Amino acid sequence: MHVRSCLNRALRKLGYELAKVPALPPVVPDRYKRYQYLADRHLFRLTQPYGDPAGSDRAAYRTAQSQGNARKIDSVWTDHGTIVAIAEALREEMPKPVFGLCHGTRRGLEQQWFAEALGCPVIGTEIADGATQFANTVQADFHDRVADWVGRADFVYSNSWDHALDPQAAFEVWLEQVRIGGNLVLEAAVAHGPLGASRLDPFGADPAILPYLIADWFGDRVVLHRILHRLGGPHGARPVWAFLFRRLR
Repeated sequence: MHVRSCLNRALRKLGYELAKVPALPPVVPDRYKRYQYLADRHLFRLTQPYGDPAGSDRAAYRTAQSQGNARKIDSVWTDHGTIVAIAEALREEMPKPVFGLCHGTRRGLEQQWFAEALGCPVIGTEIADGATQFANTVQADFHDRVADWVGRADFVYSNSWDHALDPQAAFEVWLEQVRIGGNLVLEAAVAHGPLGASRLDPFGADPAILPYLIADWFGDRVVLHRILHRLGGPHGARPVWAFLFRRLR
């Protein structure tokens, strides 16, 4: 401890500090046990805070998400510049998009910014009560399959994937909504990592691990064909990445 204190006194002058990484509980759901080695390296986390190891306690999950949404209703995680940058990347390969989806949009700004940038209808989903008070927002649990959206979207975007109770199941639904040749777009930052996993954000994965998980879960159905990296966000400059996965089949 004495050595660390001495080092910290010197490092603080440079704006740094040594800190012990907190111990995290093991990955709980059996279907994710294979990723325990990632969890042990603080790269992956899936908590199960609702009392059902199968992840089917949706009522408690929806209540927690609605309460969290109410607390954060005035905040927006992403920023306009990041959405415009993603839209520009999408337009390079599809000059005339027809339809897009955004999942976990709270106040609905993501779909508004995408619609303005791409000139096409974009619908957002939000699980919380009161979701429909925001334009072009549907109240829905993004884990649930919506038959009308299957294979229709030129792109599906989310920065709320860390709210997934069962991320593989949620991504399966989202990928199914993308037309063949379209894009699943996941925005990520360090805050999406395992140290941020909680009752409100059950899933945490280091941004560098996210493409690996998508490849492992969906194989040759998708390909990561572009990564955007920029500084942005409403809470001060921070590195963010947008991963564009093209659906192949």
